[in-house]
Amino acid sequence: MKTLLKILKNKYVIVILVFLVFIVIIDDTSLMMSFRLRRQLKDMENTKEYYMNEISKDSAKIQALQHDPKAIEQFAREEYLMKKDNEDIFLVKTQLDEDE
Repeated sequence: MKTLLKILKNKYVIVILVFLVFIVIIDDTSLMMSFRLRRQLKDMENTKEYYMNEISKDSAKIQALQHDPKAIEQFAREEYLMKKDNEDIFLVKTQLDEDE
C-alpha cells in the first residue's frame, strides 16, 4: 500500500495518468469517440450498400417499364389496382396487412 502511494505521488506518474485520461475520455479525438465514429461509419456503409441495391432494383424496373408493355400492365394492376372493363377485382386482406 505504501509503495502504491509512493508511486502515485510521483509527478511523472500523475502527468502520465492525466494524459491517458485526457486521450481516452476527454479529447475530441479520444479513443471512445474514435470507436463510436468507426461504428457509425460501418452502419453508414451498410446503409449505403442497401440503398445501392435498391437503386439497382428500381433501375431494372424502370428499364422494364420503358420497354415492355406487359410490365407496364402488371405494374398498373399491382400498384394502382387497375383492371380491364370485363374484370372484377377482389382484395384479400391478411393478418399482416392489418398490422401495417
